[in-house]
Order: sequence, then C-alpha cells, then structure tokens
Amino acid sequence: MHFPSGVEIAAVAGGLTAVLGTVLLVRSARRHTAASRRARLVLAAGAGVTTASLVVGLIGLVAMAPEWSANREQRVTLATVVAIGVVLGCVLFSVGLLRLPGLAGDTRTVARHLLDAVVVGAALWFVGWVLLSEPTRILGAATPTTCTAILLASVAVATTVGVAVVGVLRTARPRRGLILTGSGIVTTVVGGLGVATGVCQPGTAMVLASTIAVSIGLLILAWAVRFPDTLGEPHGDVIRRGTAYAFLPMLGMAVSAVYHLLWEGRFTAPGIVAGIVEGFALVARQYVALLDVRAYAHRLAESEAHYRDLAYTDALTGLANRRGLLEELRRVLRSDVPVVLLALDLDGFKYVNDMRGHDVGDAVLGDVGARLRQNLRPGDLAARLGATSSPY
Repeated sequence: MHFPSGVEIAAVAGGLTAVLGTVLLVRSARRHTAASRRARLVLAAGAGVTTASLVVGLIGLVAMAPEWSANREQRVTLATVVAIGVVLGCVLFSVGLLRLPGLAGDTRTVARHLLDAVVVGAALWFVGWVLLSEPTRILGAATPTTCTAILLASVAVATTVGVAVVGVLRTARPRRGLILTGSGIVTTVVGGLGVATGVCQPGTAMVLASTIAVSIGLLILAWAVRFPDTLGEPHGDVIRRGTAYAFLPMLGMAVSAVYHLLWEGRFTAPGIVAGIVEGFALVARQYVALLDVRAYAHRLAESEAHYRDLAYTDALTGLANRRGLLEELRRVLRSDVPVVLLALDLDGFKYVNDMRGHDVGDAVLGDVGARLRQNLRPGDLAARLGATSSPY
C-alpha cells in the first residue's frame, strides 16, 4: 500500500490553499459594483492564471519527485510553462491594479504610473541581478541559469512590484485596502517566480516554500477585497504629486553597481539592459512631467487672463469698465502720447430703463456696446463708466 510522502502532502495542501484563495477572491470581487468590480475581477483572473501555473508546477513536482535530478529536460520545460503563467498573471495583476478606484485615470495618468513602475521595477531587477550573478551568487547552485523563460518572468514580477509600490504611493488616504491588495499581489507573483525557479533546479524545498508564499498572497488578496472602495482620488495635481520616490531606486542601483565593481564583477548584457531601461524610463518620466508642467502653466496663464478680463471688462457690454479705462489712461500718460477722450450719452435711455424695464435697458446697452466694438480703430478703447443716464 502506497502512502503519500511529505512532499506530496505539502504540494496538495499548498495547491488546495491557493485554489481556495482564488475562489474566495472571485466571490469577494462580486460584492463590489461598477468599475471597482471589473478591476477586482481582473485581479481574480490574474490569481486564477497564477494558481493554474502553480498547480501545473506541483503536479510536475509530484510526478518527478522520485527522479527529480535525472529529469532535467522535463523540469526545464515545466519551469517554462510555469514562468509563462507567472508572466500572464503579472500582466493581469498590473492591469487590475491600474483600474482600481483611486488609480484609474486618463491615458496620460496611466502612462505616468507605468513609467514610475518601470523606474522602480528596473532598479529592483538590477539589484536582484547583482545578488544572483557572479561573484555574489546568493543562491549558489540553485541559480536558474538554464531556464531562460525565468528571466522574462523576473522582469514581469519586478514590473508588477513596481506597479504595486507606485499604486500605494500615488493614492490618497485612506488606502488600507490598496496596501493589502498590493502586498497580496507582490507575495503571489514573487512566490510564483520562486515556483518556476525551484522547478528548474534539482530540489523541492524552494517549490514548496514558494507554494506557501503564493497561497498566503492569494488569501491576503481575498481579504483585501472585503475592504470598501475608500481609496480616495489620485494625486493628479502637478504641485501635489511627489517625486522623491525615484531617488531610492537610483540609490539602490548605484550602491549595487559599486558593490559589483568592488568585488570584480562583470556587467553582462542583462545588467547593461537594465541600466539602459532605467535611464530611458527616467528621461521619459521627466519628459511627461515637463509636459504636465507646461500644461499647468498654460492653464494658469489662461486663468489669470480670464480673471484679469473680469476685473477690467464690463460683463454686460463687453467693453472696458471704469478700472480698465483708468488703467489705459495711466498707460498713455506714462508714454507721453497724445490722447483724445470722447464721452457719449444715450438720449432717452433713462426713459427706456424706467418704462420698459431693466431687461430691455440691458439689451440696449449690449447692442450699443457691440456696435462700438465693431467700429473701433486700432489702439482705441471703448469703456462703460457704469452710470445709467450717461453710460459711455
């Protein structure tokens, strides 16, 4: 009679827990409405894809456990399948996060969030590359050098972590639900990457530990969905939007690069590409910020011009008011230019105003103002002083 081994029991328990977390996440997402519900369902889809890839990895683990070291080619193929599932899950998680209330916005807002996420993610990936490559190589023989698909999965995981970090930083308080959501997503995708890495290597401890991480992450996600959508509005204002977040990723990259050089490490193509991506992401982010500042300055100038027009223009006739006339007189007197001042009076206007009512009187003033504006020469100014009997 065959009794299940400890590996089989742990794999089945971890897989069932992950499936339970996904089911709870789907059921909890249905409690929300409108845009929030759609975003939560996208997160649930990401959890489903990640769980499916985890189950595939665990089935392969149980099947190949007796001859784990001998099945190298099968393990590489299985790790590739798990890594693809992790990538798809990361994409869905990122999309779901960016559609949550408090983060969703127009195309430019989403572009800003993605660039910020790339800045954070590229820095995280570079630091991880330094730790995993020679001479540090913290995983030793467990470093997944033979599974190229894991490289793509690590990029997707780093970007998703960046989206989660930026989402928390960019959302106004209260944001407890978003913090739990981001924590659950980060734990889930990192655990999924660990499963793919563990499958690729001759050992099961990393697979089981990563399975526990995925299960915990999915349970956190299911718990986070229970929180109401009180995430507030994103900091879209140029003045209120923080930018200090970029210093920490750059500091991490700089310290890692110096450490790598001091220990006589070599910069291979992946590390160089990560640095290039970080540089271009920062430049693109600064360009978007410059566009935001220009748009903000343009709106400010338009607002100032509008209020200036209100201060120096008569709202009824569209002519200059008393303040506008006095300002123009001061200007021409300072320039020592000859000036002619002509005053007009409307005969019988008081009678129209008294007998026909102020509505008719206002219509007469508006019509006279329009005719005066049509017949002004360049440099002339028509103004209404405000009196009813002698309005111009």
